[in-house]
Amino acid sequence: LTGITITSCKHQHVLMTHTLKRISYATCDPASCLFSFMARDPASPPHLQECHTFRLATPHQAEELNTIVGTAFRVAYALQIQRENKTGGRFGGKQGLITSRSAEDLL
Repeated sequence: LTGITITSCKHQHVLMTHTLKRISYATCDPASCLFSFMARDPASPPHLQECHTFRLATPHQAEELNTIVGTAFRVAYALQIQRENKTGGRFGGKQGLITSRSAEDLL
């Protein structure tokens, strides 16, 4: 998954396309059969985002779309980390590494 493309019901024409890097948030409300995502339009100022909400036929469809987008985010992030590790990270060497600490360590 490289992004979200919305087409007409009969797939005759594309209504909108948002690449994954322009999508900042996705969520669903299965009880209402809703799936939503926030995305930035490349023609708009960087601080403006559009919210797109879709009513689906079943709660399962809303959950499934949300899961697909969430998985795409995780895969894209893992691939980015893998690329950075192969090239020495954004900052080169060990500076690009992120370590995990417990809350107690930070106090």
